Amino acid sequence: SEPSMGCLSRKQVHFATWLTLALPCLGRRVRVRLSASNTFSPCSSHRVTGKISEARDVMVLGKAGLKFEKEYPQVVDAASMLEDSDFPIPPEELITKAKNFFNMSAQDWNDGMFSEDFEFRGPVVGPLDRQELVEANTQFGFDEAFPDNNFRYYNFRNDPFEPNRVWVDSRQIGTHTGAFATPAIPPTGMTVESPPQTLSLTFNDRGQIIKFTNGYVIDRLQGNTGGVGGIFGVLYAIGRPLPFREAKPYKPSFAYRLLDWLTGLEKQRRRRRAMREAEKQSLDST
Repeated sequence: SEPSMGCLSRKQVHFATWLTLALPCLGRRVRVRLSASNTFSPCSSHRVTGKISEARDVMVLGKAGLKFEKEYPQVVDAASMLEDSDFPIPPEELITKAKNFFNMSAQDWNDGMFSEDFEFRGPVVGPLDRQELVEANTQFGFDEAFPDNNFRYYNFRNDPFEPNRVWVDSRQIGTHTGAFATPAIPPTGMTVESPPQTLSLTFNDRGQIIKFTNGYVIDRLQGNTGGVGGIFGVLYAIGRPLPFREAKPYKPSFAYRLLDWLTGLEKQRRRRRAMREAEKQSLDST
């Protein structure tokens, strides 16, 4: 059966036909531009190796600092790269700092923990400075609403490309037994289980946090927040999602659904052609 596009209008069908014809041409143009450009390297914009960038005291690693495992040339030798780094704080000490930070509540943070140009960034929210981040963490009354909450942090690791950065994963779980947010959402008794998310802390050479990232979902099929991370996911899980797209589960765009439909048509066309060729070969052999 043919792939269904639901209630497509005549104009949308015409557009789909045009896109079918245009995509190969666009693909050729993109390939030509890529082949004419220089080889891309994630470190090519940096002219230094293992030094502090002037922009935000962020450690950047040049191409000369890359090392790979002998048996697995597509795998970087993270241990060697971290060992060769000249960032003054040892990787183990950064891990300890990160563990201490993530086991504190926002009320326990102090000014000395953060640099003057600190910023928080999430997939949607941010940038926020320290004061804005504290206000965002306290205005919902999360600790009172989820007294048994546990972020379940695990897999603390140093970034060999940014030796002053620590990554950590989280699988948050908690039960909504208290009033939450403003206006208050009464307790629902629902258990919220977030999908695995990745967080990170970036430090300067004085051990202060210059960047905090949170809410980046690794697998949106896990948990009961609809694949939404951070506080948006918690609100979705207890039945009070915020009324904008970024706070709701992922939904494919019309353009993507259209492309998927066209791909299905092409697969069916190739399948039918292969069947005809197989039938023809069978008749010829008899």
